[in-house]
Amino acid sequence: MNRKKSNKQQAIDYQLRKTYEGIDIEREPICEGCGRGDKPLSHSHTIGQGRCKQIGKPELITDAANIELMCFGTNVSCHEIWEGAPIRDKMNLKNFDNMMMFIKENDPEKFVTISLAIKSVTTGLGG
Repeated sequence: MNRKKSNKQQAIDYQLRKTYEGIDIEREPICEGCGRGDKPLSHSHTIGQGRCKQIGKPELITDAANIELMCFGTNVSCHEIWEGAPIRDKMNLKNFDNMMMFIKENDPEKFVTISLAIKSVTTGLGG
């Protein structure tokens, strides 16, 4: 059963489409995670849409600075790596440092969580 989206969500969706259109015009059509231009691209949120709402910053959903062009379509795509791979794999993304700076500025709690995971990996204590 399809539920009707709230007016607020409809407004977010509309603005998000506009943001995606702007990104597609302004940025080179290459993956910001690996630099490849021969794979399909998606608009990948650095801080996911649900998390933006959870931390009380829904405006980040439509903030172009929170959206990266990332290749997708396979389990080794940059979008899939950012969404669910171990931190060691995420650290290999070309745009990892930029994404971490955005997270540090906008979601300090998530930044600490990721930083602890990095420390665990770099000190040999985790995966």
